[in-house]
Amino acid sequence: MRLGGKQLQLKAKYNITAWPNLRINFWGIPKCGNTSMKYALLVNSGIDGQKDEVMKWVHNHGGAKYIDIQTARNNGFQNVTITRNPYDRFVSMYKDVLRRPKMFRLNSVKSVDSFIKVLDNKSVKDMHFKLQCQFITINDTVIPDIVLDLDTLDENFMNLNIQKYNSINKEVTLTAEQKQHVYELYRQDFELLGYHE
Repeated sequence: MRLGGKQLQLKAKYNITAWPNLRINFWGIPKCGNTSMKYALLVNSGIDGQKDEVMKWVHNHGGAKYIDIQTARNNGFQNVTITRNPYDRFVSMYKDVLRRPKMFRLNSVKSVDSFIKVLDNKSVKDMHFKLQCQFITINDTVIPDIVLDLDTLDENFMNLNIQKYNSINKEVTLTAEQKQHVYELYRQDFELLGYHE
């Protein structure tokens, strides 16, 4: 079962999924355990997992009902999100661009510095590179009731058995100058979500 037109629009705009069986609204943020959490939510909703194509299947399965912010705030479910240290998220974004440059249309990115330049120019509108706060705040107020951190996430949160998918094993270390650039790009995430420089 695949997503239809309206569901695709809600996914692109909000990336919030409702899980009636579990009474959870998941406010997904790319590169913050989004794939892992949605996979766990689908499996725990009784939908068989397709481990061989998790990324393609998990974000577009019709069992994942995408909703808007108003619905999420008023349907009586717990609102849950996962955030991540912006430095770690940036590194994950960079590694993903190296792995799938055609998908992101960023064949020119060959180094951390070239990726920073792309983000600096704000020419790329891909949802994977948006601020985390853009997914979960209104007027600088975090909306989800439960905010989990990816690094300290309990895989048995709400008995979901969350497994890591879509992680890339490649070591990338940011220089002090690169970290400063990332801080400037994602300053709001550092400040509103309580991450430190």
